[in-house]
Amino acid sequence: MQVMKKTLVDTVGIILTPLQKRRLHIIDNHDFSIFLKHAEKEIRKAGGEPTLNPSEAEYALKQYYALATLNPNNMHAVSVAVDPYWHSHILHTKSYAQFCQDGIGYYMHHDPLDETDIEKGKLVEGIYEYTLKILDTIFPNSVNLESWPKDALNNRICWHFGSSTPQESVFPTNELTRVGMMRFA
Repeated sequence: MQVMKKTLVDTVGIILTPLQKRRLHIIDNHDFSIFLKHAEKEIRKAGGEPTLNPSEAEYALKQYYALATLNPNNMHAVSVAVDPYWHSHILHTKSYAQFCQDGIGYYMHHDPLDETDIEKGKLVEGIYEYTLKILDTIFPNSVNLESWPKDALNNRICWHFGSSTPQESVFPTNELTRVGMMRFA
């Protein structure tokens, strides 16, 4: 019996433009298997165990990418649970760059958080809270709390800036993005 994977296109709760729908299809159809295996290997090598099963890890990573394509004019923070999978994908630079171009519409730069930078840490905490709010809006009833825990303080980790050029977005640019771009870009 073949298990059907959750897809972004089937779980999205907002109206999409044809371009947005095309990009979500690209994200849904991308083969993440090598990145998932690599991330799990790295988690184990560091002495841990993956907290997400491969299917949930893949869907949560796809949700993160969907945020970038549907809300490109804002910053988003990844959860601790999803972060290793994003890192693994980034390390495959050619594949990641092409994926970003096709599925997201711009290169999604990674910005790790220096925990000693209190001001940036507070900003990322707010960005993570914003990320959860937007995830719930875009994917009602499809946000796994193991993938996206509500605890913003313990999910102050990596984040990405929005697109450097304004893109077609479902949501307007928010104040956190304006502050982040002025102070940390």
